[in-house]
Amino acid sequence: MDTTPTPQHRINDELAFTWIGHGTWLIRTATGKRLLIDPWVAENPAAPEHVKTIDRIDLMAITHGHVDHVSDAVDLATAHRPTVLCPMELGKWLVRQGVDEDSVVGFNKGGTVQRHGITFTMVHAEHSSSTPDGTYTGNPVGYVITFENGFRVYFSGDTDVLGDMALIRELEAPDVAFIPIGDFYTMGPRRAAKAVELLGAEDRGAAALRHPGDAHRPPAPAARAGGPGRHRRRGASRADHLTAGRSAVRSRTTHRSTAPPTSAPQPLRSAPTESDPRTRKTPSSRPRPPG
Repeated sequence: MDTTPTPQHRINDELAFTWIGHGTWLIRTATGKRLLIDPWVAENPAAPEHVKTIDRIDLMAITHGHVDHVSDAVDLATAHRPTVLCPMELGKWLVRQGVDEDSVVGFNKGGTVQRHGITFTMVHAEHSSSTPDGTYTGNPVGYVITFENGFRVYFSGDTDVLGDMALIRELEAPDVAFIPIGDFYTMGPRRAAKAVELLGAEDRGAAALRHPGDAHRPPAPAARAGGPGRHRRRGASRADHLTAGRSAVRSRTTHRSTAPPTSAPQPLRSAPTESDPRTRKTPSSRPRPPG
């Protein structure tokens, strides 16, 4: 019997996704490039210490300007000089902060950029966007990323469910979707279930992550239903709750994560956000802006 893996199967061990915490991911691409998504590393309360030292970045993609998505963008971009992909207005702000202008690719929704054999298509997101100093940074966005081996993922960034997800399914057909389920600054589990349905992720894979700024809110029933070993909502056929700092590799055929299963999804522990009135009851907490 011929057991030679087909190109479809080889996808599984050519890519690795390490969840640093919150909306921050470090990806090893098919040719060994390092891609960092939404760099909040050094003071990210969900990030284990062993992932806070990053020795190399080739590419950086940023979805919007909130502090919990750009905190380390300037320092890491200056230290490693990656190609930085981001909304146009955010790119101009990064340059003013000292990032090399030649390394910044500021583009807009609907546009597609290719770097290092990896294609980035910028798509719509429903959120807000401004930098820590209050600068307007354009609209928030998501990315459809096609890696060198053809594997395609959708990073929604912070967003609500939106009708454009059906177009992303039709035009891009991502293999895996990464979506938030915070239910305060982003959509919650019920709306995320609809996002999974619109994206067609039932037939592929969907990693649904709690937005840590919302972690102090009790999980909705749909969030519990999506956990490993629990009944899954219709339309949310797969929800992987990963542990920050662990890697996951994905295949079009298996849709399995290397992160060990848990008895139930565990909410991330992070500092409450500054704008949430409930944080006033916990003065010892370190406040974080929404994002």
